[in-house]
Amino acid sequence: MAPNASGPVTAAPASAVRERGQFALAAPAVAPATAGEKRLLAIWEQVLEIRGLGVEDDYFELGGDSLVGLILFGEVESAFGVALPVSMLLDCPTVRLLAQRLEEEQAPVVPKPVATAPVASIQGPAPVVQRPEAVQRPLIAIRPEGSLPPLFFTHTILGDVVFVRQFLPYLPPEQPLYAIQARGLEGDDPPHTDFEEMASDFVKLIRRVQPAGPYFLAGLCDGSLTAVEMARILRAAGEEVAFVGLIDPRANPVEVPWLYWKNPEAPATRLWRWVVRRGLHLRRRLGPLIGLHPPKETVERPVQSAEMQRRHLAIRIGMTRALTSYRPRPYGGAITVFASTDRIGRLQDVKPGWGALARQWTLHPIAAAHVDIFAAGLPKLGTRFGQSINEALG
Repeated sequence: MAPNASGPVTAAPASAVRERGQFALAAPAVAPATAGEKRLLAIWEQVLEIRGLGVEDDYFELGGDSLVGLILFGEVESAFGVALPVSMLLDCPTVRLLAQRLEEEQAPVVPKPVATAPVASIQGPAPVVQRPEAVQRPLIAIRPEGSLPPLFFTHTILGDVVFVRQFLPYLPPEQPLYAIQARGLEGDDPPHTDFEEMASDFVKLIRRVQPAGPYFLAGLCDGSLTAVEMARILRAAGEEVAFVGLIDPRANPVEVPWLYWKNPEAPATRLWRWVVRRGLHLRRRLGPLIGLHPPKETVERPVQSAEMQRRHLAIRIGMTRALTSYRPRPYGGAITVFASTDRIGRLQDVKPGWGALARQWTLHPIAAAHVDIFAAGLPKLGTRFGQSINEALG
């Protein structure tokens, strides 16, 4: 299912509690060494509903996902008074690592001099060099090791990127994987409100890890346009972009008006935009009354903590402002689109839209609804996505 929504979650029955021995973990359970680890371990066992866990057990190997992560980090914030994004699990997938991060967050801040490392020029041919030590937030290394060019995945409209880890089993084992979460999700950085500035910022981040192409980029939903703009910036600078993968890109003229109209500020177009916007609003309000229901999600969403709700809302407002004012320029390379059953028709019908933005594009239908694309549809999506990556690698 598509990530980043919120809603009530139904508590599992007591019979759902499992034992650590049910999981094929290579190492024995490691006992907590500090009071913080002991306290945090108890939260993990309660939320994951698994008894006998150790502080070095991997969250994802225990079946944890972004939805359970929202519950987990809500409990962590209540217990420790520290609000962290769910994407922190990508860096700290064990109790021990997360406990260390919590200690750092609670410790007094000591100013440190900022080292200014030079950024390599992107002019001229150069070998692909990956520099894991150059990873800087909001760039997150999910799998930094590998001999192939890395894949960089952009965030959605709410800024989270935990869903990106679900692609690991479908990618070549030698391909590194990085995710770019939104600024403002952690720390003091304000959210982006200008689309081109955001894309340029992200290009600088990935070039610290990979100074030269070929580049592999991808995005989900609203993040699709970010990936295309990053690709355009790189190609304009003379770099090779080997792959741009878009998963269920937005096809809503109201949200990205300059993608679908030559001049959305023209009087006639502004009137039509108002009609479309009002029509969508009425559909949402009156649809349930006349039997038009949106696709129902297969898993109910947990409610987030107040601090993370505030951060996600600020990111969403910033992204909405950025998308509304952004004027896309044609991308000269090829894009590969992976579309769910309830979005493929809109992608093909809405003009000019994506067809005008990137004239070379391949469309792969995924037999799943948008809300299920990371649940029941994940094997189909992941397999087709991995095949496309391998084709681009040659």
